[in-house]
Amino acid sequence: MGLWGQELADKIINATEQRRVDVILMADVLYHKEHFDDLLTTIRNLLQPSTGQLIMVFEQRRKDLSTFVNELALLFDHCTCDVHTVTRDTEEGSKSINIYIVHFRGFTDQF
Repeated sequence: MGLWGQELADKIINATEQRRVDVILMADVLYHKEHFDDLLTTIRNLLQPSTGQLIMVFEQRRKDLSTFVNELALLFDHCTCDVHTVTRDTEEGSKSINIYIVHFRGFTDQF
């Protein structure tokens, strides 16, 4: 079994004894591009149509994340994005990073 996909969605639905969930919260799950399609499949199979919401929080470490976020936006009626700049102390000194909080509402499951 991979990290994401239909099999995982089925296991979660069976474990929660529900058909779909109202909210999915994702934080720092977008690491490998090869998993993006399976993650999208998982979201599409878990989220309640019409009322479903997805909240995604991440630091953009990859340029191709915007492609994934744009694909997700096509599945929802509304999308808002907030960017928060935080300072992280490293061995090399302080470093400013952007943290993105994207809130998708009104899951349509239609491309």
